[in-house]
Amino acid sequence: AQAEFLANLIQSRQTADPTEKIITVGDMNAFRVNDGYVDVIGTVLGTPAPADQVVLASSDLVNPDQTDLVDTLVPGQQYSYSFDGNAQTLDHVILNPNALSILNRFAYARDDADQPVKDYENGTIPDRISDHDQPVAYFSLVPAAQAGQFIINEFRFRGPGPQNVLSPGGAALGAPPPGVTAGGEEEVGGPSAPTTQDQDEFVELYNNTDSDIVVSTTDGSAGWSLVASDGAARFTIPVGTIIPARGHYLAVNSNGYSLADYGGVGAANGDITYTADIPDGTGIALFRTADPASFTLANRLDAAGYSSVDALYREGAGFTARGETTSDLDYSFVRSMARTTGGLPKDTGNNVSDFILVNTDGAFTGMGQVLGAPGPENLSSPIQRNNQFGASLLDTSVSASQSPNRVRDLTQDPQNNSQFGTLSIRRTFTNNTGAPVSELRFRIVEVTTFAPPDAGTADLRARDSQDISVMLGGNPVTVRGTTVEQPPTQVNGGGWNTSMRVGVISTGAPLANGDSVSVQFLLGVMQTGAFRFFINIEAATQ
Repeated sequence: AQAEFLANLIQSRQTADPTEKIITVGDMNAFRVNDGYVDVIGTVLGTPAPADQVVLASSDLVNPDQTDLVDTLVPGQQYSYSFDGNAQTLDHVILNPNALSILNRFAYARDDADQPVKDYENGTIPDRISDHDQPVAYFSLVPAAQAGQFIINEFRFRGPGPQNVLSPGGAALGAPPPGVTAGGEEEVGGPSAPTTQDQDEFVELYNNTDSDIVVSTTDGSAGWSLVASDGAARFTIPVGTIIPARGHYLAVNSNGYSLADYGGVGAANGDITYTADIPDGTGIALFRTADPASFTLANRLDAAGYSSVDALYREGAGFTARGETTSDLDYSFVRSMARTTGGLPKDTGNNVSDFILVNTDGAFTGMGQVLGAPGPENLSSPIQRNNQFGASLLDTSVSASQSPNRVRDLTQDPQNNSQFGTLSIRRTFTNNTGAPVSELRFRIVEVTTFAPPDAGTADLRARDSQDISVMLGGNPVTVRGTTVEQPPTQVNGGGWNTSMRVGVISTGAPLANGDSVSVQFLLGVMQTGAFRFFINIEAATQ
């Protein structure tokens, strides 16, 4: 009866919350094996002995089944008690699958059962204070996420269409004021009645640490909620979700999101979807709880928004609206990852300084906006691996500014954003990840480009390039071309946040650990002058 009561209690908790981690510990005064009269432990585990093998049989009351940690030990260690020299197991630690997933190690502390009888009456030593050994289980418990560890990295509240989009510095790009929210990457603007364009939106979140983040709550709520400044949660990341180190989590509005094929067919699908429009010119905040009563600053992980919204839904003073232009373009707000931050997202606690507005036109003169493109990333997307790739000049015997490491072609090609020819930059990258790389791309985190650079500064546009053969030391070396990833269409060439893929590397033809690939980045020159071109290396491993 007691075993069935415990089994029913465990099952009721598993049913009420399938994500709960359940640990059952005790001296159950029952053997691990069926004793022929009643199978106590089997009943608790959900694996009761068949009715013809016991006097008092039990039905299967637990699903999913539990694990008795004594079963994880080698046979010679599967005991916690010794009676007249007979090793037995009476002390049990039983886990459900969720708890088992965070187990590191299990053992019995051998300070009682193995001690000789002669020590029974010796009160001067700590041994044999009991006749049972203590079961000890070790778990990996993830501390609660802190602000700055899981951040809004890129987002938009609207897709292409006539609109007033407010730039981080305050100048608008098109769609009725007030402006947009910031965080990671975002689009905003549009009429008050949601349309497909209004709902062509996404919010990309980023694990800003070098360790996996496991979504967990301390209040028993369902997960971490992304909340708009109207106070309503748009989505909740479920408890137990694992966001890999430097990985992304993507939420999209299923009523209008148009960038699912960025990086390949379905490559930028949402990890979670929502349907309620996030109004333009408002704000968003991410909380480490799903309980509305706990949507407070103490539980906030990140926020981005305009000065007009409550401070809970922005960092710093927030964006302000100055000016208005109407246009039809693809754009997003994305955290700066320029060379000053080592290729990592900028997070100073000030939305205005942390975010830049990228768009596929770049033709506006308002503050903060540059030529570039949205690049939503999800749990399956390649992650930044700058420290796991070796980068070198194609030809190490000459300087970076000399051929074949850098080649300037003066052939004018204005139709391909190359009014003053092209600049080809060649480098060799070595896979030091420890695993085969099945996907390799490079994200532009800083480039001198439109709109427009100062006099004496180059205006460069990322272009597709082809494989070429270069002679090094009398031997031909293949230099792989790169392709600007679309959608969105980038008729003006790539810029900030644009990614360029090495198409020859794939799941079927991975780059082995220790192997290298030589690559060229082809840049159209629309204005000559001094230039900057910095990239992040993004890779997926097998």
